[in-house]
This record gives sequence, structure tokens and C-alpha cells, in this order.
Amino acid sequence: MTSPNKQNSIAYLQILTVSYLILPALLFLLTWVRPIMGIPCFILLCSVAVYTFTRLLSSVTDHPPAWNRRNFLILSVSSFGYLIMFGFGEFNWQLFDYQFHNAKYHDLIVNSWPVFYPKYNTYMCYYNAYYLPVAFLSKLIGIEYARYLALLWTWLGVMLVGWWVLSLISKRPWRVLLVIVLFSDSWIFIWLLRVLFPTIPYLPPNYINFGKFPFIIMSPFSDHLVWAPQHVLPALLAAFSLTSFHKQRKQEWLPTTALLLGGALFWGPFSVVGAMPFVLYLFWLDRWRFFKKPVYLLQSFLVVLGLVPLISYITSTQITSDPAVNMFITQIGVPTWPLYFLLYIISNFIIWYVPLRWLTPNDHQLHQWFTVALIALCVLPLYRLGIMNDWQMRTNVPAYAIIIVFSAQWLVNYNGSRNWVRWGYLAFWAVTVLSTLKFVAAFIPPHPTTTLITQPTTPGNETTPDLAVRHYNPATAGQYLMRRNSFFEKHFMKIPLTVRSE
Repeated sequence: MTSPNKQNSIAYLQILTVSYLILPALLFLLTWVRPIMGIPCFILLCSVAVYTFTRLLSSVTDHPPAWNRRNFLILSVSSFGYLIMFGFGEFNWQLFDYQFHNAKYHDLIVNSWPVFYPKYNTYMCYYNAYYLPVAFLSKLIGIEYARYLALLWTWLGVMLVGWWVLSLISKRPWRVLLVIVLFSDSWIFIWLLRVLFPTIPYLPPNYINFGKFPFIIMSPFSDHLVWAPQHVLPALLAAFSLTSFHKQRKQEWLPTTALLLGGALFWGPFSVVGAMPFVLYLFWLDRWRFFKKPVYLLQSFLVVLGLVPLISYITSTQITSDPAVNMFITQIGVPTWPLYFLLYIISNFIIWYVPLRWLTPNDHQLHQWFTVALIALCVLPLYRLGIMNDWQMRTNVPAYAIIIVFSAQWLVNYNGSRNWVRWGYLAFWAVTVLSTLKFVAAFIPPHPTTTLITQPTTPGNETTPDLAVRHYNPATAGQYLMRRNSFFEKHFMKIPLTVRSE
């Protein structure tokens, strides 16, 4: 059973998590959507949220002990230092993708909303949740403050991720958190194969590539979070929120999850896809409860109804149908793909799933959750979408995070009769940590970044789609552009100041 204090902690965290993820969607409804539609949707979502939050808080009597001054100070300082080191706020150099991050900020700040690109004769269309609140405030106080606002906004998300770990892990949570942050993929297997069999195909350093179908696995808590916070933050928060509901399923979990994933959809659709196997599993467990008391189904439907303009917006993008970046693994014509796919699954996921099942024989509830995670990690990568296979990299974050969190808990706290197995896995984990440490070392000592929100690129006049054209190809720019005469533009979009030329 979950203690009352733990219940309180989860209730507060659920509310903070939903609020953090849904806020950009509410801002979008008020600023990009016609008031006659945006305001009623805003009111509808807020009404459902207030009702659901009130129900969640009805049993809370006090703040949990974990929310003490010491924990808050340690988590605040460590997460803030983490972000500063990795270039958030422009205090250190930033990775390549930050040209695109900063260009999106710049486009949203210097242009009126909805953003219109005269060069492409269409509007901006992208899941902008991560950037929208920062851009909105920067419009009011000045673009020069955007770097600090971006740092603070990301800091709030990382703090929530840290609080979830502290709430889900009851014993030695700080040690577990350290293991989680240092956790890396199982690159050592591919490295050994390359050493033993130098001519083996499809194995570049550290990942598997069939030419047209790469498998790239990244730890969601280190390099992946730095590369793509707009995808990873909602994915991690969704994974932990759903895990808490699996442990303690209050009836409010369905509308709460609808609000959470509705907000996450605007952050990054891949995070929602990755979370859906867990939602479907929870719904299957509680299906008769909801059919007997359909008020929670009604609330979830109202959430979807309130998000219709947003859903219409993100589905109006000019997504490319290039077969080179949109395919199933069976379409690549490589007969040995099952062998390499098995290598990818075994070395990264099954290797942790087996000891968790074997050495925790009585925790059947957790075993079911692991099984859902493993099935998701085996099924979702069979499809590819994106130049570097963004689908595979991003959709696996919720399931991979769950495996990592409970693997870290097992590594730190296991004290059974087979402790020698744990020490063997600790040694394996220590070797893989070298990859994370190598990634961290690239940021030490600090040096200036080459991209800024005030000037994302050296020419100084490139937009986000311009960058996509320059670094990739014209078709890639379509992911940032709206289809002409789309349903959103014709029926939902706020009357723009700039009129498109026909």
C-alpha cells in the first residue's frame, strides 16, 4: 500500500505536472485561435482541470515530508547547475540542434502570431509548446531576456522530473537519481562486435544502421534531454505520472491523463505515442469502472473537445511522405534485419528486464508494468519517421525511462540472495557510464555558444525553415510549415495581420 504522505506527494505532483504541460496549449488557444472558438475551449479545459484537481486534492491534509527545505535546495541547485553546464541560458556552448531551438524562439518573438513566412507564403506549423510561453513573455519584456526565461522554463520541467523520481523511489532516492542521470545505452555490445568482427555490416560506432533505417538509442536523462528537451520533458513526466497511477489508481486518473497527454501533444506528438501503450493498459484494467460510472469518460471527451483547434493545427503541417524517412523496417530489403533488431532489443532492454523480473519475484504489479514497457520497446521501433528516425528515438522515451528508473532502484537497493548478479550489473553499468561521461566532458571547460536566440545563425536573417533547407533539403522544411488552405487556417486560425499572396 502507498502511504498517506506518498499519496499527498503524488497528488501535488500530478497537478503541477498537468499544469506545466497544459499551460502552452491554453496560451495557444488565446493567441492563435479565433476568440469565438479559442475562449470557449480555454474555459472548457480550465473547468475540467479545476474539477479534476479538486477531486485529487480532496484527500490531501498536509505537505509530504519529502517536500522539505533540504531536498528542495539540493534538487534546485543540482538541476540548475546541470542546465547551465549543458548550454541552457546560453552560458555555455550549445549543441547543433540549438540553432533550430533558437530559431524557433526568434521566429515566435519577432513576428506577430500566427507567424507568417513570406518566403514560403504560408504560416508556421509546429508543436511549439516548449517555446510558446518563453516567446510570449519575451514579446512583453524584450528578446534579450529570452535566454533567461528559456532557462527558467526548462528548469521547472527538470525540477518536476527530479521530484517524480524522489516520490517514486522510497529508499535512497538520491543515489538512485544519480544512477539514473548517469545511465547510458548498451553501446559496449556494438563496440565489442566491431572489434571482434571488423567487417560486420550495419554497425557504425554505438548504434545500428541499415542505411535507410537507423536505430539510435539515447539515455533520456542525459544526452537526450540536452538534445531535445521539447520531446523528452513531456515524455518523462507522462511516464512517471502513469506509473504513479498504476501503483494507485484513483478514479480521476483518466481525465487527469487526458489533460496531461493533451498538453504533451503540443510539446511533441512522439511522447504521446510512446505513452499510449500504458494508457491503454490502465484503461483495460479499469474499463468496467468507467463504463459503470461514465462521468470520467465524459470529462476525458470534454478535454479532447477543448483541444480540437490544437489538434487541427498540428495535423496541418506539410509532413513529407519521402519513403527514405517514412517506412516500416520490412520495406528496406535487408534480409538480416531480424538479427540486428534482436541485438538492439536484447542489448538495450531485455538485458535489464530479465533481472528485474527474476530478482523481484513477488512484485507482480511491477512485472506487468515492465511487460507493457518491453512490448512498446519492441513494437514501436518497427516503424521509421524522420531523417534520423525521430520516431524510434522519441517514442521509446516513456518505456525506456520506466526500465531505467526501476533498474537504477534495483542496482542501488537490492540486497537479496543473488547479490553477485547485482554487482555484475553494476560493473556493466559502470562501463556504459563512460559514454555519458564522455558527453559531459565535451562541455568542460565552458566556452561561448555560436548560436543565440537574438541571432540564431551567422547570417542573422534565416528562419527555422531556412535552416532546414540549408542543413537538409527543401522537403524537410515542410515540418515547420502549414498546408495551404488547411482546415485550421480556414476555420480556427485567428485573423492574421499578414495576408498571404495567392
